[in-house]
Amino acid sequence: MKIAIILVVGLILSGCMTGKYHTLNTIGNGYSSKQIANSTYHVSYVDKPLSDFEKINDFALLRAAEITLENGYYYFIIEDEKNNEKDLIFSRTYPDMAMPKAKSQLYINCFKNKPEGVSYDARQISDALRDEYQINAIGDVGV
Repeated sequence: MKIAIILVVGLILSGCMTGKYHTLNTIGNGYSSKQIANSTYHVSYVDKPLSDFEKINDFALLRAAEITLENGYYYFIIEDEKNNEKDLIFSRTYPDMAMPKAKSQLYINCFKNKPEGVSYDARQISDALRDEYQINAIGDVGV
């Protein structure tokens, strides 16, 4: 009986952990990005409210690195960031229904040459985070 309870609790808790790295899906989980200006982008990652918030932030940072590289840049700076551990997000499937979500948002500016001050090397960030979370290609999580 104890083992059954432990297994059920384990399954429930595993459902609360951050999921795979992927594009925004119909229930509102995943990454999204939008170009704001020539080299400025808004990037976000949204997941379940009890997700590992550090991992959500890392996934937003990974998406920022991908956007930088996909658009022919090598470096980016974070102009602004907004992190909400319990934000209300409306579902694409059920537009009248708001669900609490954990969300990390970044506003980045991309550069071809390393800018002065604090900046991120997009290739290094991408490689390090893909290695840490065993992500082989965009959206493909190994574990």
